[in-house]
Amino acid sequence: MYQGPRPMLFKPLLEKDKFKIAYERDERVFEAYFIANYEVLEAYAVFFLKDTRQSEDVASEVMWRLWQLEHKLCDIISVEQYLLRAVKNRCLNILRTRKMVYVDYQEFDEELIEPLDPEQLAITKERLYDLEFAISNLPEKTREAFSLVKQEDYSYKEAAEIMKVSIKTIDNHIQNAIKRLYASLKEKK
Repeated sequence: MYQGPRPMLFKPLLEKDKFKIAYERDERVFEAYFIANYEVLEAYAVFFLKDTRQSEDVASEVMWRLWQLEHKLCDIISVEQYLLRAVKNRCLNILRTRKMVYVDYQEFDEELIEPLDPEQLAITKERLYDLEFAISNLPEKTREAFSLVKQEDYSYKEAAEIMKVSIKTIDNHIQNAIKRLYASLKEKK
């Protein structure tokens, strides 16, 4: 009797492999773990997003973030729970930003839809470069907190756990980062 698809299970990350990934930066061990668990993460993301292509991206992003944790990976007690939580949070952030807008195509005026001219594109790229430069010049801990929360979509609580500080400290770092970035970009204007 057919009972549906076979449930996919995580291949656990052994402590010795966690150490090899975190401290020895062993790409082969990480790749084996990635390949063994990628489909589980993708399937979990599809549950939320109902979009295979976006789910593939989420699974890859989350695994890539795991690699970027470096030695902090050893601080995570259950890597599998961490990965599932990261996938869920990333999916919820995507869903939060999705907007369903139904517009009659006849409402669009062709004159309103024009490509950006090269000068506008150059200005946009220059502002992006200025922002990236300003972020790179933030103090180390402030930059790390900003990156975790604003670029990698971790919650303040998760960022606090990763950095081993209080949630209030993360909040202070984020406020400090935003003030510094605003001031830096205002100078460049």
